[in-house]
Amino acid sequence: EEITQIIKGMKNKHLQQLVSKIYRQNKKLILTHPASVKMHHNYRSGFLEHTLSMTKMSVQLAPHYHLDSDLVITGVLLHDIGKLKEIESDYEASFTEQGNLIGHIVIGRDMVRTSARKIKKFPKSLLLKVEHMILSHQGKYEWQSPKKPAFKEALLVHLIDVVDSQMNIMDMAIDEDPEQGPFTNRHNYFRIPLFKGDNGTE
Repeated sequence: EEITQIIKGMKNKHLQQLVSKIYRQNKKLILTHPASVKMHHNYRSGFLEHTLSMTKMSVQLAPHYHLDSDLVITGVLLHDIGKLKEIESDYEASFTEQGNLIGHIVIGRDMVRTSARKIKKFPKSLLLKVEHMILSHQGKYEWQSPKKPAFKEALLVHLIDVVDSQMNIMDMAIDEDPEQGPFTNRHNYFRIPLFKGDNGTE
């Protein structure tokens, strides 16, 4: 409902139509899908949790940097949309054949292209920007990103994604750590002891 209200508040009608169409078509999966198989938000409805958290950040940060808010929101809402086809989410999440052979970045770009074709007079230059945000949201070639962010809105989408995913990874590392005491062991994503907090004593 929160995401729906944010979409309704978008001023760019082409972007609003694009996002609304894709979210309506995939509503059932969006409500329950994980955001990944093993990394961040890798649990039921993790995709929605991650996307909503990022959207809330984009609503605050885009105006702060004088960016096109609707473009940033679109990038956030669609950056991982290919994961709905990349990941098979039954009792346990796993990669689909399409996910293993193509991956969510290209799948997502294809989904956006298909939907944009059905919107009357969708500007080609605007679609190109949306495609770029999807292709560059991983931010680094070594993170399997086909492109690096080439304009500010794309960069912000990447940075918000990194912040939200890594904060979630740290939360899970702390929650799942078996050690007693104020620090976790080193067997986590960050490869360092993480501070779990003290008990209020000195």
